[in-house]
Amino acid sequence: MLRHLPFIALALLLAACADGQPAATVPATLDAPAAETAAAPAALPEGEDGPSLGGDVPENYSPAFERDTVIGLNEIVRRSLTVIEEYDAMTRSIRRATEDAPAPTLEAQRALLEDMDARAAVALTDITAAAARLEASDEVYNAAILAGMVDFVTDVDREISAALAGLDNAE
Repeated sequence: MLRHLPFIALALLLAACADGQPAATVPATLDAPAAETAAAPAALPEGEDGPSLGGDVPENYSPAFERDTVIGLNEIVRRSLTVIEEYDAMTRSIRRATEDAPAPTLEAQRALLEDMDARAAVALTDITAAAARLEASDEVYNAAILAGMVDFVTDVDREISAALAGLDNAE
């Protein structure tokens, strides 16, 4: 699960920025003391159109994605996250199996993995199609964030497929 933390953080950041507003102010320098960077940002004043950014944001600021785009992409990433969390829970239950709480049978594991594999494959198809539509559109977007999202969904699909193949080879 920890291996996916950077992607989860990215998805949560994008969800917070879905209305085109930054989730928090970024320190001006990377040398700022940890206490300053760890402190929660002050509440932003409310404006007629939502939170006001005041003078902290450069004039050329633009969000990483348009609102509808980030919501759609986050939904796909969230589906992959759900799959990998289910897989991690299954592997933990197998490692912690006891006589009172036995591990799932190979048939049950296969059924779970086949379901996860199918959902991971659909998410991969969806993110690939969404990325292609985005790249073909006139929308301005952050290619690095999109690539990170695609990589996460691809990694989940690859990991679940490898687990299923490993189970096939174990029999």
